Amino acid sequence: MPLEDQKPYRPMKHLAHLAALLLLTILWVPAANSQPPFFVKASVQEVQQQAAAESKLYFLLFTSDYVMTCDWMEAETFTNPELLSYLDQSYLGLRADINEPAGKALQQQYEVTQLPSVLVFSCRGQLLARHTGAIPAEELLAKLKGHDRPAFRQPIKAEAAKADLLPSPQPILSLSMPRLVPDVPPATTVSSTPPKARPASRSYANYYSVQLGVFGSRANAEQARALMRAKCSENVNIVAGQSSGTPIYRLLSGHYYDKEQARHYQRQLQAAGIDSFVKQLQQ
Repeated sequence: MPLEDQKPYRPMKHLAHLAALLLLTILWVPAANSQPPFFVKASVQEVQQQAAAESKLYFLLFTSDYVMTCDWMEAETFTNPELLSYLDQSYLGLRADINEPAGKALQQQYEVTQLPSVLVFSCRGQLLARHTGAIPAEELLAKLKGHDRPAFRQPIKAEAAKADLLPSPQPILSLSMPRLVPDVPPATTVSSTPPKARPASRSYANYYSVQLGVFGSRANAEQARALMRAKCSENVNIVAGQSSGTPIYRLLSGHYYDKEQARHYQRQLQAAGIDSFVKQLQQ
């Protein structure tokens, strides 16, 4: 081609094209550290109240923008359509970034030492389980479905929601046992010595024991019993029963005919950091 027929080179035109391509590329790149679409922006108390009102379970995802496995889990696990569809029907989720004051407080409250961590709660604020490490979507879906039982999402009437709700979730034993709801009012004073035992010659139809937890499987109850034996001064027993037709296994410690004796033992356990309550049983 003759030189006179060639178009002149215009560098600014080429730079403009390059800038346009770069802008399109930036627009198509997902925003870094964006919150997964499923999670709600609220406090733990607000999430608990909403879960109770909607009869849903909820979980806390402990994460950090500076941990690679956390970024992977949020980008891969919590974008899975099957998982998100199930969560939308059955769970509420709260993202707790430990680099923020609220997330750091929750991390200390629940003694979270590994990221990412997922803590699962019933609709009434019972801590059901904790799962650590980066979990693929299929595995997390199976775990969450395993916790989704009718007993953990029993509906609460709107007018009685405040009365029925447990206090703000608190970390309990490392066993991840459900928080206990006492059926006997807690004692207001602590006696220095236990009351005298009733005469052994008399017979009683009922007795008192201290309940440490309730489990849905015998295997979990046995595992908890093995751990609690080292912490309890009284024998730890497993008592099988049913709740709404579903088998349950209660973990009980102590055998008393005097309620105040049982309460004294309960206070000893509470002083050792063991959540429990006194329960009346039949012989």
